[in-house]
Amino acid sequence: MQAIAESVALGQKEGLDRHRLFEVLSRTAVIAPAHLGKLSRADRGDYSAQFAIRLMNKDFGLVLETAAAARVPMPATAAAFQMNVAEFNEGKEEDFSAVITLMERLARVETSDVGNRSVAAPCQVRVQSFSAAR
Repeated sequence: MQAIAESVALGQKEGLDRHRLFEVLSRTAVIAPAHLGKLSRADRGDYSAQFAIRLMNKDFGLVLETAAAARVPMPATAAAFQMNVAEFNEGKEEDFSAVITLMERLARVETSDVGNRSVAAPCQVRVQSFSAAR
């Protein structure tokens, strides 16, 4: 879900329509069928708890605890857990898909209340090339 949240925030920041982003993402092979309903609800701004973020945090904790005991590093899971904790600290009983709103806030993307449309202006991106030192 974190990757989806980041994709939505970046797309909006670059001027793409939020509804269109959800529509396109829902048709890609990388979105699990279980997440299709989450995307549809998020598109409508509905983050009511279907699977509460507090329960996802519990599961993240169990996975990370098991991984640590098995000495298996899980950096992406740990990072996603931290983002979930940050959204959980907002104090709302929300679905774990609410990390989308966290990423939108961090990206300073504004959405209108009507139709949940992106109102963000595109930003300028400067790409810098790095060559390996020899």
